[in-house]
Amino acid sequence: MILSFSCNKTIEEEKNKQKNNLQYVNPNIGAVGHLLHPTYPTVHLPNQPIRMIPVRKDYLDDQISFFSLSMISHREGYLFGILPGMLISEGDIWAKKQTYDHDHEILKPNYYKTYLIDSEITTEFVPGKRAGFFKFHFPEKGTKKLKLHVNNEGYWKKAGENSIIGVEKFKGMKAYVYGEFNGIPELEFDSETIHNKKKNTSREQANAWITFPESENKSIEFKYAISYLSAEQAQKNLHTEIPQWDFKKIKDQSTLAWNKKLGQIKVEGGTEAQRNTFYTSLYRYYERMVNITEGGYYFSAYDHQIHSDTTNFYVDDWAWDTYLTQHPLRMILSPGLEADMLQSYVRMYGQSGWIPQFPLLHG
Repeated sequence: MILSFSCNKTIEEEKNKQKNNLQYVNPNIGAVGHLLHPTYPTVHLPNQPIRMIPVRKDYLDDQISFFSLSMISHREGYLFGILPGMLISEGDIWAKKQTYDHDHEILKPNYYKTYLIDSEITTEFVPGKRAGFFKFHFPEKGTKKLKLHVNNEGYWKKAGENSIIGVEKFKGMKAYVYGEFNGIPELEFDSETIHNKKKNTSREQANAWITFPESENKSIEFKYAISYLSAEQAQKNLHTEIPQWDFKKIKDQSTLAWNKKLGQIKVEGGTEAQRNTFYTSLYRYYERMVNITEGGYYFSAYDHQIHSDTTNFYVDDWAWDTYLTQHPLRMILSPGLEADMLQSYVRMYGQSGWIPQFPLLHG
């Protein structure tokens, strides 16, 4: 379905008519909030649970604490994290945060890239549905390191020669991550935080360090997947979505998915600034609800059970205001998707005895 909104065409419109709608999206719109909470510049696929964020206070903050592997729910905290750094000489420990510049940052729903100034590391990311793919481009000299986080109670452990597993416990449930590197890393744990993150521990403190010898590839690739069922299911999710080391293929798939969704509405006329506002709002519309079904199963925080179902289960909604805009628009653009989301509400009622106003991941 294509909806057209017509107004007088401008010279600027004629110049930009070849642009696809994805190019108009600016996730940094709304990213400064003096009274209200700013929006998050999430990199994700439409209505899917992997939502990567460069974690910083807001758009004005010039330092990144880490790159989240996903979110718990909209504005409800982060799941896991990773941050690259360089060890130049013995005793030289890189900063807890990394400085960046917006002029060296590309931030789109389908792709992220930034240059970390102090360490001279370029970071790239592309999202999958339940998986994600990072590329870290290091300078030639120095020891390449990655700092791994858990943001709640949890731990990391080595799963194989080039793979790791992470677990986070939060609000009565668990999240599992399984990840693989394109090189063979050395894994060093922080004994104070690896098994039980203390309340007085800084969120920026590492839970584990990944180190790559100087002989390793200049670019370190890290692909991962998250599950709410088990670490084994996270591994299945990764091998289903990203079986090979093909960053460009995942980027192309992400671009195609977003162009398809954003192409459902065609706006004619107006200024480029107005199109930026419109298509950024449409991008925000696809942030929630998210599908947490994995291989025909899902964990429900509404009865703390694993269920099997042929219909996808969706969570993460703020119904007290999304009923005014998101749900009516979805009835026009994707009525089948809206039906699955409403059916998820029905299942929440059957499992808990209540229809929630805020059906979050954790209940």
